[in-house]
Amino acid sequence: MPNWKKVIVSGSDAALNSLNVTAQFTASGLNYPPTDGTVGQVIITDGAGNLSFSPVENTAIVIKNVSGVTIAKGTPCYITGSGTSGNIAGVFAADAANPARMPAGVIAGETLIAGAEGVGLINGYIGNVNTAAFAAGDSIYVAVGGGYTNVRPTGSAVLIQKLGNVEKSHASNGSGVINGPAYYNEVPNIQQGFTWVGNSNGVAIPTATSSIQNVVSSSFASTASFVNPLRQTVIVTGSLAVTGSQTITNGSLLVYAPSAGNGVTAYVGSSGMTITGNNGSGNPGISSTSGIIHISSTINGTGGSEVLNVNRSANGAYIQAWRSFAGTALSLVDSSGNFAIRRTTATASLDVAGTTRISGSFNTAASGSILTVIGSGSAQPIFTVQGSQGELFSITDSLSGSLFSVNDISGLPVLEALSDNTVLIGNYQDPMLITTTKLVTTASGQFTLYALPTASYDTAFFEYSIQSGSNARAGSIMAIQSGTSVNFTETTTTDFGSTSGFGLTVQVAGANMILTGSATTSGWTIKTIVRSI
Repeated sequence: MPNWKKVIVSGSDAALNSLNVTAQFTASGLNYPPTDGTVGQVIITDGAGNLSFSPVENTAIVIKNVSGVTIAKGTPCYITGSGTSGNIAGVFAADAANPARMPAGVIAGETLIAGAEGVGLINGYIGNVNTAAFAAGDSIYVAVGGGYTNVRPTGSAVLIQKLGNVEKSHASNGSGVINGPAYYNEVPNIQQGFTWVGNSNGVAIPTATSSIQNVVSSSFASTASFVNPLRQTVIVTGSLAVTGSQTITNGSLLVYAPSAGNGVTAYVGSSGMTITGNNGSGNPGISSTSGIIHISSTINGTGGSEVLNVNRSANGAYIQAWRSFAGTALSLVDSSGNFAIRRTTATASLDVAGTTRISGSFNTAASGSILTVIGSGSAQPIFTVQGSQGELFSITDSLSGSLFSVNDISGLPVLEALSDNTVLIGNYQDPMLITTTKLVTTASGQFTLYALPTASYDTAFFEYSIQSGSNARAGSIMAIQSGTSVNFTETTTTDFGSTSGFGLTVQVAGANMILTGSATTSGWTIKTIVRSI
């Protein structure tokens, strides 16, 4: 028997030192648990007077129904900032079809009449609600029109918010787990190589990007819903990036550039961008109603650009290619059809500045056609003919030395014209020299007709004619030199009149073998063909 200090007797108070209850204890209609709970548990009630220890299940706040109508238990609620002076959270029933009543911030933990205050569940467990239409495990969403549903709402204007999952299906004792407020219309993560594609219900479906082109071409290409819009007007605001091949049939692609620097841009990897017309007459690949087409590309690493202009001026249309960082034009076709390369104007049908190479046939046989090569003033060849094995022919822009040459397969000349009026023919190591001379004597005496260097030539053949008035003859001289000596033989024709006053001889003087003439009178004209080996 306990040691009572004071007991309760018929409505009076009594004090007691201690009271040990070993069985079920009831006080004021509440049935208390007979044993202690575990660490962290709290006492909860089932609403029927039964108390028990339980883990903390719910996060809750006090809410007030400011909607003007009754809000049933389990209803997802939108939290408003008005109607409560900021002391507690005022709520309306959330509606997935009304952006002004979304997202849901709490779930009504009890039925609230208009103006009533009560419990709002943020997350945790809810029981004693109607889940008869659902199955355990179903996802629960904010419903269109208010309330909750296990069917994910559809439609592009509807906001999506998941609330939690069903634990028990029952008409009055159903239960579920609340996940807490979620972001409506939040798109979940998606694996690499996939994108979201909306279906007919406005629901985003993960779709492999590699299949999009195939889907378009195989599923929609022959349907009115896909083909007809492309035959009308498609407006793209902002940038449009296209990877791969895109075909527009029986239509056109119009790009409106509202300001400078806008238009069609092609990023060139292994290939560039091609814009072509069809095979019909009058269907250009690129057209411009203003008469000006400007195509440019930046040259990476140079700071310059290459430009193609198709323009219409007062003098007619022209095409011009330009390389800005080089500071020179690349090519131009003027309104007369003249074509210039590396020049800003064309002065002939083909006007080329700089080195020119022609591969294949070159025909100037048309009436009035000519080929003009303008020299650069340097000693380098201004005209060359290259064969498959090397240089065949070249002309040098120079007034001294070699003027042009014809070469063999090794590139050595077999025919070379020099500025001293001589021509070299044959083997490059030991060519034959050919030239002609003409001399008119103005006085009597001895004179030199031609000199050959003995270091290069030891044999000479001179064919000549001499004339003074009615006196004339022709002849030839063969000469060979050795050291300081020379042997020669002369053969002549019969004279007209008398040429006895004129004689020819060959001698060695210094480093030259010299054809020398002598005359007793002036007025002789001597013409000579010189050949030497």
